[in-house]
Amino acid sequence: MTATLYGIGVGPGDPDLITLKAQQRLQQCPVIAYPAPVGKNSLAYRIAAPYVPSQATHLRFDIPTVADTEALEAAYDLAAQNIAKHLESGNDVGCICEGDPMFYGSFIYLMQRLQLRFTIEIIPGVSSIMAGASVLQQPLTVHNQHLLIIPGTLPRDTLKQQLSSADVAVIMKVGRHFEKICQVLTEIRRFEHSHYIAYATMNQQHHCPLSMVKITQIPYFSLIYVCGTYDL
Repeated sequence: MTATLYGIGVGPGDPDLITLKAQQRLQQCPVIAYPAPVGKNSLAYRIAAPYVPSQATHLRFDIPTVADTEALEAAYDLAAQNIAKHLESGNDVGCICEGDPMFYGSFIYLMQRLQLRFTIEIIPGVSSIMAGASVLQQPLTVHNQHLLIIPGTLPRDTLKQQLSSADVAVIMKVGRHFEKICQVLTEIRRFEHSHYIAYATMNQQHHCPLSMVKITQIPYFSLIYVCGTYDL
């Protein structure tokens, strides 16, 4: 018996942004797999829940939130093994992923473990990058501008070098690196032209100029847009 593993992008948070194709696959797959931080609810599942049939088998896999390579590898190994059992039994598995599966997606690590054994189909989703730009009504690029997408987890010197030469930039994985990022943007004189957004398209969405951010606990689902100039 043959079965297919679907990597399903469910978008940045608003269930209405899930594509029609993603909805169809969610409704058709007998098994729905989804990642969740250890001990917490799954955002990916919460987004997809309105489209998951009540009779579907749920396959949750816990992902450690600490930067422990061995623990992460073990978690994805176990998840891949459990997904493989359902595929070997002839059941399609829909693995849901926040945003787009191929853009910093947890599905990538499962695909690497299973693609030589099973058929895989990827359903793209709306990324947080695009969603945030729409909320801010801030063009990402125009004409010949280039866009830099960079994780805030990088070393300070690397951030400074990369951001200094970018026309427009989006900084992901802000969280506990917020202070470092702000210092770098101040040094390269781009702090005042940057915007902050958290939980784009979700109920708790918040955005403002970076200079007006008052909170001290910056959530993981935060982005900083380093804006360029544009003439239409």
